[in-house]
Amino acid sequence: MSQLVVFGKLLGNFIMSNTATFPTETPKISTSIRKIKKNFYFRTRVAGKEKLIRLTATTEKNADLEAAKYKALVAANSIDELAAMVAAVKKITLPHIAITWETALHRFAASVTRPRCGEKQLNAHMKYILEFSDFAKEQHIKTVNNITADLAARYFESLTCNPRSFNVRLKTMRLFFRVLCPDTPSPFRDIRLQPEIPKSKKNFTESELMAVFDAVDHSYPLSLLHREEMSLLFRILAYTGIRFKDACLITWDRFVDGWIDLTPYKTMKSNHPISIPQHPEIAKRLPPGVHTGYVMPQVAARYKHCESAININACRVVWWALEKEHR
Repeated sequence: MSQLVVFGKLLGNFIMSNTATFPTETPKISTSIRKIKKNFYFRTRVAGKEKLIRLTATTEKNADLEAAKYKALVAANSIDELAAMVAAVKKITLPHIAITWETALHRFAASVTRPRCGEKQLNAHMKYILEFSDFAKEQHIKTVNNITADLAARYFESLTCNPRSFNVRLKTMRLFFRVLCPDTPSPFRDIRLQPEIPKSKKNFTESELMAVFDAVDHSYPLSLLHREEMSLLFRILAYTGIRFKDACLITWDRFVDGWIDLTPYKTMKSNHPISIPQHPEIAKRLPPGVHTGYVMPQVAARYKHCESAININACRVVWWALEKEHR
């Protein structure tokens, strides 16, 4: 019998014997990882009693990963939830247990069977699950077990988002149900992903490139901050092929004798410098005289303040120019 199952049983016995009101009153349980000599231990303190479980990990990082299984048991919101976790480890099927939305959200976040992801991705998952739960509650569905294929279909038919957003929500709900009810056929299985319009990876034609330059120079009708610097930025991007960040934050000391010498930010640690000949269209738009600091100071300041804003502005200019070109 694995240590995880033994720990789950001990934790369950404590809950049943010490807290009659569980889960409305959660027992106080503290956890930590302790290193004794060369071994790592998962420490649990329950009602003044301490238990140490030796971990197989040999590094602190791996110990954190291994301890996550035990932390998930400690985070259980009910004895039913704890039993379900232990059953999953033992690969046995429990009788039908209703899972409320509140319990489901917590269990999904703490699940050790859910694919690992960053905080940003997890928050996105939780947002989409909450959106679905609000819809389900409006239909008087109070537990995850009562989700039907008809309810799932009606929810996704009600969405008015683009195909990408639709697909992200569908993938999240499939994952959510797979984690919470692994032995039950998913009510989302018959809903199909929508085809996404792929973004073209083809190079611009000469006429398309000239249309983009014309747009950023003067024909783009909407407000465009620092238009002169944006015009230079577009030339640097087009005639060097460097990344957006490298172009926005390029400094005067990178321009040497008709060449552009720089180490891209993406490869800064490995120190791989590159040299690119300076195109006449770039040289023509550089301010005359001797300068220091950023070549495009206003663009650089804006990029450092909010890189997505200037990126979106640049994309809108390109989209407008291409739409006008192919109209």
